[in-house]
Amino acid sequence: MRQFLSLLLIIALIFSFAACHESVSPTVVTDTSTVTSDTISESIATPLPTISAEPTTTSTPEANLVSQGNWSGDYEYATYSDGSATITQCRSSEVELIVPTELDGFIVTKFGDYLFLNLKSLKSIIIPESVTSLGSNTFNGCNALTSIVIPVGITQIGDSVFSDCEALANVIIPAGVTSIGEQAFYNCNTLMNLTIPEGVMSIADSAFWECLNLKSITLPETLTSIGENVFTDCKSLANITLPDNVNIIGDYAFSHCEVLASIAIPNSVTSISAGTFYGCKTLSSITLPDSITKIGKYAFAGCTALVSFAIPSCVTNIGNSAFWNCTALANITIPNGVTRIGNWAFENCQALDNVTIPESMSSIGGGAFYGTAWLNAQKQGDWIELGNGLRFVYVGNETNVTVPAGMDAFDFYGNSQVIQVTISDGVTSIGDSAFSACSALKNVTISKSVTIISDYAFSDCTALTNITIPESVEHIGDGAFASCTALTNITIPNRVESVGSLAFYNCTALNNVIVPNSVTNIGDSAFEECGALTIICPEGSYAWNYAVENSIAHKAA
Repeated sequence: MRQFLSLLLIIALIFSFAACHESVSPTVVTDTSTVTSDTISESIATPLPTISAEPTTTSTPEANLVSQGNWSGDYEYATYSDGSATITQCRSSEVELIVPTELDGFIVTKFGDYLFLNLKSLKSIIIPESVTSLGSNTFNGCNALTSIVIPVGITQIGDSVFSDCEALANVIIPAGVTSIGEQAFYNCNTLMNLTIPEGVMSIADSAFWECLNLKSITLPETLTSIGENVFTDCKSLANITLPDNVNIIGDYAFSHCEVLASIAIPNSVTSISAGTFYGCKTLSSITLPDSITKIGKYAFAGCTALVSFAIPSCVTNIGNSAFWNCTALANITIPNGVTRIGNWAFENCQALDNVTIPESMSSIGGGAFYGTAWLNAQKQGDWIELGNGLRFVYVGNETNVTVPAGMDAFDFYGNSQVIQVTISDGVTSIGDSAFSACSALKNVTISKSVTIISDYAFSDCTALTNITIPESVEHIGDGAFASCTALTNITIPNRVESVGSLAFYNCTALNNVIVPNSVTNIGDSAFEECGALTIICPEGSYAWNYAVENSIAHKAA
């Protein structure tokens, strides 16, 4: 589905460090088989934060820096007016390291950023109890380090402190810690069990991402916030209990926890964020409280063991692809109060054979029920009407189809037979994904009454060679023609002011696009992967400057 989107879900994240350190380049790869158009501008998993190339030296506000660049044995250190020292560099290659409490009479209280970065020989370390702060990336890449005891004075586990410590099997987090930073234990794939002590209130983004063998983790009652991707790819995590005080669960927090079978969401949570349980293929039981008002995009996509699901009564919005590819889902209750079902929300839920659209519904997205047993059973003519005119799905066998006047919410999503479509006068918009993945579609005649071409309207129409956009059109949405790989020429009308992100992404045959002066905004990657493209536009116009900035061939109109 939507082939062009699969190209964007492999994210290479390159970390740059100071010249004295070996570079660290973890690559995060996400599942490219389950992409929908809504994820084109947002990766399926949150990108890992870029690490600063410059180590920093920190001190408490009351202590002033006295000197830096001092050496004692294998350690470079900085001193402060309170008699403390921060170790900023280590040149030891010892397998077992005992860090001294004092350096030339100064008490060691802090480890600087990147202190032991990529010290691959280090297997064990004793940190003095005087240390109260670990800088970011302190042990990043120490892939022989097997165990560590964190001193009791530490109050924060900083960003990437133990990232890529692949042999780290035992960690004791002291009771004084209140937060765990981004990527703190990223790719610690030997870590099997962990207890997070009472007092910890937040776990930041990607903290345990790719801890592949993490089977058990105990969360404290003080915990209120779980960040994005915290447990992504924890493929051995079979069960977890969320404390009652948790009120934030970030995007993709449990994505690809492949053996997670059941979970209960506490009453303090009000929304299921994007991709929270994406790819949890053994998840068969989930308890949602009535406090939930929104189910985000991809929230349960690829949960192939889900058989039934009760949507809480207060939910008003079911996001794009929320239950995409839940192939075993046979029963779902959509409560009265839901006003929106997003694009592809239940796509490929093959076993779903009974759906009731509540009277509260005001919007049903493109391809929302594509590939379900229920939709297939509705075929009683060329069009299926969903929700009292909210969506008209074409299910006929004709290759040449006319969209009737007044039918704005038409849907040809995924049709492989239709070759030519005429949109009648009176139709004012082409909705989200209206023709997306219509693999045989070659020609579309758009009436002059159409003013909007919505997001992904023609994406993946790989046979579409040309299309005339009428002068009435004022808006071209995100990904509107993305991956129309046969499309050669486009003229953008004079009323259009904005061209959406990825609007013509991966239109590999696109030779010429005429862009008028009226266009004052072109979204991100609008013409990316269009190698043959020349933009034709007025010299000095927004489009001209855009072409220059993005190294796209261009010439004056």
